[in-house]
Amino acid sequence: MNQDYSGAEETIERVLSGQEFNRGKGRDADLDWLKKILDKINEFFEAIQKKIAEWLEKLFSRMHINFGEGGSATKAMTVARIILIVLIVIAVVALTILIIKLLKRGKRRKLGKEDDRELAEYAEDPDAALALAGKYRAEGQTRLSFRYLFINLLTELNRREIIKIARYKTNRSYLREAVSAKDADETLIKLFFDTFNRTWYGGKALPADELDRLFEQRTVILDKIDGRAVKDVKADGTEGAGDGTDE
Repeated sequence: MNQDYSGAEETIERVLSGQEFNRGKGRDADLDWLKKILDKINEFFEAIQKKIAEWLEKLFSRMHINFGEGGSATKAMTVARIILIVLIVIAVVALTILIIKLLKRGKRRKLGKEDDRELAEYAEDPDAALALAGKYRAEGQTRLSFRYLFINLLTELNRREIIKIARYKTNRSYLREAVSAKDADETLIKLFFDTFNRTWYGGKALPADELDRLFEQRTVILDKIDGRAVKDVKADGTEGAGDGTDE
């Protein structure tokens, strides 16, 4: 008995042409572009290696260097390959360092924008920043505590008109303004800025005892500036200070 299998054959062909039976072929097609790129890169490096080898061979010839068996061409190619590998390693290291620096710069820029916003916010209420510094200090969050202690110092200097807080001013600008003030403790002020860069931007740990000293040094900085202000008032003869006794 003769039967017509044409319908079954069509069904089998349709199933076999499905994606699950052709994954390997599809993957090969998808990777063709990558293979072409790698081939081009390989051709590029081979061309560089050949140029270096030609230059070395000419150099060996001018220097009358005889390599014996194998000849200068073979030795030149070997040296060229070594030089090329070294150059590639140097390029990779340099690129890695550049990427790391760009990532750090981007992070610092992002943190800097956050600093600008909070400085503007706490400029009207320096005590609020100091309260946060105390809160995080009690919780053992030393880096965060110092962040707000630093913000408080800047806002206190702004309140005393030692610096002028403005958006997009850098910490370097604030430092220049602060240390240029009369009777400002340049050493302690620089210490605050250096510590902020190291701990907040640099992500370094801040020991609790160092944080305690910074709280004390903040008071020293402001007391010294306030002492200067009292002296200036006395010099004008408009107001006394202290316990009310005449000097």
